[in-house]
Amino acid sequence: MKSIALNSSNPKRVQQNIEMANAEIPADFWQRMKEEQLIDNNYPHL
Repeated sequence: MKSIALNSSNPKRVQQNIEMANAEIPADFWQRMKEEQLIDNNYPHL
């Protein structure tokens, strides 16, 4: 994934977007993505 686009056309969604962008994604998720070959095993930013 190179980038994400967060919908900010609605001012009420800004806080929700900030929370989503700062959410911690469990390590198991990233491991599963690698196992499914959706992320290269050598990807250095995880």
